[in-house]
Amino acid sequence: MPVIYAPQAIDGHPNSGIAEFCVKAATHTKYVLERLEELKKLALELETGHYKGIPVQPGVVVNLRNTDLEGNAVSEYPIKAEDLAGLMRYLGFRNIPFDHSIGMLGVYENMFYPTDNTHVDDQLGYYRQREWRLVGSDIAINGHRLTRELAEDERKTIETIDSEFWTREFTVSGAAVSRSALAQIYSPQTSSALGDIVEKILVPSSAEAAVRKIFDGNIQVM
Repeated sequence: MPVIYAPQAIDGHPNSGIAEFCVKAATHTKYVLERLEELKKLALELETGHYKGIPVQPGVVVNLRNTDLEGNAVSEYPIKAEDLAGLMRYLGFRNIPFDHSIGMLGVYENMFYPTDNTHVDDQLGYYRQREWRLVGSDIAINGHRLTRELAEDERKTIETIDSEFWTREFTVSGAAVSRSALAQIYSPQTSSALGDIVEKILVPSSAEAAVRKIFDGNIQVM
């Protein structure tokens, strides 16, 4: 999918912030839907008469709580579990499931790319780029996620291949996160082989023979 270049806002020029506003709005909308999905799962689980395997009494009350950045409660809203379940069914009637919308917004978040290039001072250089990417998200088909996070041993493996690249940290939601922690594995089907989803691999000429040996003609190497 092609990326969307979003210019960052310029002080004193309100219209320049439209792209940044759209990106942030998608993120905040996804956050709201994630909270609704959590409430739906909670309400439906309580309807079964159990919560995390522990029996609960009929008429149980859920105490919804808002907290500040330090985790202190600033407001509380008790609501019967059965009323919460009814509310979730009302909101979901003839609507796309919350988790589907969350997945789609995850796609949009990963499609945006800043116009500012901090490595090369190439004025308007982003207009000459032709970048496409396979976006990671929470999309699932028949209950199977298309992507997954790397396991700890997988992260260590790719960091060994190129430590400078994979251990580089970025600030995400106010926290420093390494590139290896942000990476995802594309896995459309549990039984699919690499040759089912990859048509060709482009490598430096110095590595061509070694890569051809690995894939043994199953994937075109150039």
